[in-house]
Amino acid sequence: MASVLCNVGLWLEHAQKVRALSEVISDPEEKQQMLVVAAGFDRIAELAKEQATINEQYHLPECPVEELALAGQLEGSVRHANGPA
Repeated sequence: MASVLCNVGLWLEHAQKVRALSEVISDPEEKQQMLVVAAGFDRIAELAKEQATINEQYHLPECPVEELALAGQLEGSVRHANGPA
C-alpha cells in the first residue's frame, strides 16, 4: 500500500480543492492564506514526485520515509504528522 506522504495525486487533489475553495472566499487575506496552503500542497506533490523518481532510479522501496518510520528510525515524526497513534 502506498504511503499518503508519497501520493503525488492526493497532494495535487488537495491543492485543487483548496484553490476551488479560495474562489468563493471574499476576504482577500483569507483568500491569500488559502492560496499559500494550496502552494504548500503543490510543493509536497513535487517532493513526492522527486522521491518517486529517486526510488525508481536506485531501486528503493516505494516510500522509504514510511519504511523508516515503521522500523522506528524516525522517532515518531511521521506518526505525529498523521496524528496520535
